[in-house]
Amino acid sequence: MLQRALFRGIAHFAKMLVPDSCVDYLAILWNTTLDEGCSVRLADDCVVTCSPPGSHFPGTEDRVLCIRTQSFDTLVCRAKEVIMACVLLRGSSHRPLGEKGREQGLEKQTLDGRAGIRLAVPRKVVGTVIGKGGSHIQTLRQSTQAVIHISPLFVTSEYACSERVISISANLGEFDALQQATLTLLKMVNKHPERASCQRTIYKRHE
Repeated sequence: MLQRALFRGIAHFAKMLVPDSCVDYLAILWNTTLDEGCSVRLADDCVVTCSPPGSHFPGTEDRVLCIRTQSFDTLVCRAKEVIMACVLLRGSSHRPLGEKGREQGLEKQTLDGRAGIRLAVPRKVVGTVIGKGGSHIQTLRQSTQAVIHISPLFVTSEYACSERVISISANLGEFDALQQATLTLLKMVNKHPERASCQRTIYKRHE
């Protein structure tokens, strides 16, 4: 009942992949705890859920942070804080990948000397983000000069995952490019009715 009450009326959603250092920073910034894997409601009615320590998105060493809000402006504010955490701590640009991640094409997401953020997006939504012939993503790359990479879809015997990872990165001195690209992508994702179809934060091995 508590979970249903927390999620009632949630209209906007983001799933971001962040390292432990960023989770610790955000917990202090938001004056809450994010280590128990439970959903917490922040002062602006934003509901945040983070995977517990040691529970990572398949193929990465990043934890899963879900943000649910009734207002897109609130989502933008919280997303900006996550992006800033990753830039300040340079966490997401240096996280190692497991063997499964390298096999699944995620290796291009770790770029030395750059700051970055990762979004996990349902496969049904990715086509809207890419655009016909890649038009949307190419326009965004050109307008922001950010590096944007979309991983292949991976569904294996070990990881039953129907999402794709969008990696956005920019030089450490180009925070505006990173932020603009990430927020534009979140806006695209949130126009799709299936934006919140994959709300899990813990990924178990598929037996």
